[in-house]
Amino acid sequence: MLGLIICFMHLVRNEPFRFEDLFEGFKKFVPALILQVLISIFTFLWLLLLVVPGIIAALRYSMSFYILNDNPEMSAMEAITASKEMMMGYKLKLFWMNLCFVGFMFLSTFTCFIGLLWLIPYMYTTYANFYQNLKENQKTL
Repeated sequence: MLGLIICFMHLVRNEPFRFEDLFEGFKKFVPALILQVLISIFTFLWLLLLVVPGIIAALRYSMSFYILNDNPEMSAMEAITASKEMMMGYKLKLFWMNLCFVGFMFLSTFTCFIGLLWLIPYMYTTYANFYQNLKENQKTL
């Protein structure tokens, strides 16, 4: 996951893409694994309450890997906390953006999921742009 994020952040920031960047996430394997486990546990615990709090929690933690990519010295909990702060006021915007992709995912079933070859890179690029815009907005505030 972190390797994909690194690649798409290079793309969004107009930096050169190298195939080796996909494996760059393995250099930060332990923090990325801890981050994924914590996000899964926290989201699951919120899902135990109801579906809506679980969705809100998933949206709240969604920028954690991007933050970990930009700040490799951060711990997993610090990345989660930073993601929660960054997403304050932007969760609904990300929710609507995700909702737009549902139709495309449904349409890709008609192509035996071959459409996902185009949809998944489009989604990752959109998320990377969303993060970059959030980061720039945080600097101006």
